[in-house]
Amino acid sequence: MSNYVSLSFNLWLLIFIVFLFTTNEQVKAQGKEDQAADLMEVFIDCQGGCDINYIRQEIDYVNHVRDQLEAQVHVFITRQYSSSGGHIYDLSFTGRNDYEGINNQFQFIALTTETEDEIRKGLTKSIERGLVSYLVHTDLGEKLDISLKEKPTNKNQATGKDPWRNWLFDIYANGSLDEEQNRKRFVLRSGLEADRVTEEWRVGTNLQLNFDELKVFADSSNIIYRNTHRHSLNSRVVKSMGDHWSSGLSGGFYTSTYSNLKERYYLGPALEYSLFPYSQVLRREITLAYRVSYSIQNYYEESIFNKLGDTFGSQSITLNVRYRQPWGSIYSSIRGSHFLKDINKNRLEINNNSSVRIFKGLSVRINVNFKIIGDQIYLPKGEASLEDVLLQQKQVATAYDLYVGGGLSYTFGSIYNNVLNTRL
Repeated sequence: MSNYVSLSFNLWLLIFIVFLFTTNEQVKAQGKEDQAADLMEVFIDCQGGCDINYIRQEIDYVNHVRDQLEAQVHVFITRQYSSSGGHIYDLSFTGRNDYEGINNQFQFIALTTETEDEIRKGLTKSIERGLVSYLVHTDLGEKLDISLKEKPTNKNQATGKDPWRNWLFDIYANGSLDEEQNRKRFVLRSGLEADRVTEEWRVGTNLQLNFDELKVFADSSNIIYRNTHRHSLNSRVVKSMGDHWSSGLSGGFYTSTYSNLKERYYLGPALEYSLFPYSQVLRREITLAYRVSYSIQNYYEESIFNKLGDTFGSQSITLNVRYRQPWGSIYSSIRGSHFLKDINKNRLEINNNSSVRIFKGLSVRINVNFKIIGDQIYLPKGEASLEDVLLQQKQVATAYDLYVGGGLSYTFGSIYNNVLNTRL
């Protein structure tokens, strides 16, 4: 009987201790929720290239919400490659509710020589600077300590004495080895990029070397082997002609065992019109480009037209539409081309990559790439073997190429996104 009483007493004592601990934790949690409720609610809407976890960790004096409709301040960030090889982040701050009418917009430039840590620190500082105009209207405004550091003058830029004369070079190489008991693949990619960009001119050259070797061991005496390469050299010169027009000249070299192209040389001018000023390219872009090109190409094997080479002129027109807005992003491109002497040898390409927010929590993503192909004059004559098709050793004739992808995502629950926990 005494043992039963002792056991009951210990059990009730344990329940009482758990109750006190739980109540204490709930009080602490409620205190944090009450404190969080007094903070400004911010939604960081980044279209790529942002370390969101780091930003949330460093900017811990606001409430990070997971939906833009719940935010008092919407920070919309887009990223674009800069002329020097780095990135330009366009930051747009939109105030809502109590902060209606308080809007900011500026840029953060990430240099190509900066590390990922330096970039995320610089971007976070830029976000913090943009939030100051909102924080001054909160209880945290009295705790702000603002200081100004005078940046030293860049003497090279000020005097125009740039030893590289605005040229930027990038050399890269990467390889991979994927090996199993009955299969081995080696891939090597390398290249060189050289660009020079000024307000009036853009000059660039891109060299790419690609090797791909695959061995499949069917048995001890049967080895299926594939060895392909694809190399290219592309150069262009573009001249600015105001806020809406630009003209250019491009040329290059291309070789591919897969496409039966032993060598291909091309050269031609181009003219482009932008509906919006080029300065708005980070947010919206509609351009129409016309190109004329003259090509000379030779083949590894005799083509389906019984030729070892061709010389021809071609023309193309391309419409690009790109929008990056708080409701999502849309990129669509339509390109039509044909040979000058034979309009029946033509190609139509349609590309679309869109991510659109339908309503709170629901987003839809659609990817469509479609080609109508009628200009494969380089294909080798004869039928490709099953081995060539399976190993993608040779390109085969096709009238079209279609890829369709998409998806839906719906998020619901707590509006707050403050907690950072990366365990396991």
